[in-house]
Amino acid sequence: MSFADNLQYLRKKNKITQEDLAESLNVSRQSVSKWETGEAYPETDKLIILCDKFGVTLDELLRGDVTKETEEITNSQEEKAEAVKSECENQTACSSCGACEKGCGEVHSKRTAIGAAISSATMVLCAIIYLCLGFALNLWHPTWLVFLGGIIVCIWTGGLLEDESNKPLKEKIGGLVCGTVMISSALIFLSIGFICGIWHPTWIVFVIAVGICGVIGTLTNYKKQ
Repeated sequence: MSFADNLQYLRKKNKITQEDLAESLNVSRQSVSKWETGEAYPETDKLIILCDKFGVTLDELLRGDVTKETEEITNSQEEKAEAVKSECENQTACSSCGACEKGCGEVHSKRTAIGAAISSATMVLCAIIYLCLGFALNLWHPTWLVFLGGIIVCIWTGGLLEDESNKPLKEKIGGLVCGTVMISSALIFLSIGFICGIWHPTWIVFVIAVGICGVIGTLTNYKKQ
């Protein structure tokens, strides 16, 4: 491209009128118009001011193609933005990546909203089941145990969708399994206790649950040397 084309492109790209550019260079608007039509060229000192003003070199302004260079910069920025978005979605550097703070925030916000919706729907469903069986069949007990099942669902939903830490997936799943085991042991203990009246030695299920969690924790945190 010619100097005239480069100058006109840079001026319009920066949303500067011919009058404003002429005033900043202490020349007439007609002079700027002639530069852009190729009828005249500015003096050397004016060229240097133009280079500083638009952030280009003298060679780029006189003989280069600033539109191509601008497109390359734009494409590079878009590629970086896409890489940041992908990194955020994969949750590989969300806790320390300042550049993707906004993108990560949007991703986690959506995950949190989905998790909250699923958890709310689960507890509402549990309440409906409890009330229906209670009023229809007078099974208020042990129907209340459905709420423990609802809590298990909420734990898994929260752990998989709302956890923003950088822990490996197997460690997250290990924690969720342990939480499920402990709640399940409480469910078993209360069910056998209220239904069969066998509170002792049913409490042993908690000891078993702790042992299971210990094994799960060891396996999920084990790292090969």
